[in-house]
Amino acid sequence: MRQPTITSHFASRPAPVPQAARVPEDDYQYVDLFAGIGGASQGATDAGLRVVLAVDSCKRMLGVHELNHPDATHIVTELPPQRPLPLPTKGKWHLHGSPPCGKLSVGGGTNRTDADRTLGMSLVTWFLDLTESTQPTSWSMEQVAQEEAKRRTTVLHSAMTLTVKAVSYTHLRAHETEADLVCRL
Repeated sequence: MRQPTITSHFASRPAPVPQAARVPEDDYQYVDLFAGIGGASQGATDAGLRVVLAVDSCKRMLGVHELNHPDATHIVTELPPQRPLPLPTKGKWHLHGSPPCGKLSVGGGTNRTDADRTLGMSLVTWFLDLTESTQPTSWSMEQVAQEEAKRRTTVLHSAMTLTVKAVSYTHLRAHETEADLVCRL
């Protein structure tokens, strides 16, 4: 059976009706690490958050991000960075990270080396360490389901429930959907 393309998947659905963006009660800042061209940032903007920082190692992709989010600070650098990032120090803020899944994804078949997987997992670990050390109001991470990443998020979830009333998280299993999905926008 031929797998449907993303074009055919969405062609069979009615166009969405534009809705007004949800506006948080007060200013809610959004930080996008491994930002690419800004798919996650656009979603955050549509939800009423204000993108304040976008970081990616690709100057061309971050240039596209900057066209759509000109008020944000844009930093082209490899992550983890050599210098501290200018993260928010006051107010509510959301930290989002999308470590490159190409280094970890089993979807790429057998062309991933142990070095690729080690690098990929080191970026996931760095992001989770940053989340623990900076204590954002909320955070999210896009990543493939690797056992170490699952273990770390479970431990982090347990630790956070000791300090806050509620922590919500989910593991999305996108590879089990019928639609073709793009790993990174």
